[in-house]
Amino acid sequence: PVPDGAILRIGSDRWRAAGARAFAWSPDGKTLALSLPGEIRLLDATTGAARGVIAGPGVMESITWTPDGQSLVGPAG
Repeated sequence: PVPDGAILRIGSDRWRAAGARAFAWSPDGKTLALSLPGEIRLLDATTGAARGVIAGPGVMESITWTPDGQSLVGPAG
């Protein structure tokens, strides 16, 4: 089972992100992007370590990477 507050589990790693609305794997599978209220959080797909945060204007209900893995896109609100 997935612990309270976790949105997914990969092996023994636990990924916790309260309020996450969407997620997207990078094309190379190395980064997971989570859409949270006011930000998009980038996590290392192997360790779950933070790779960065992108400030945003609000909540994005869907996100996706561009094919080259250089950018994230989502609907304009």
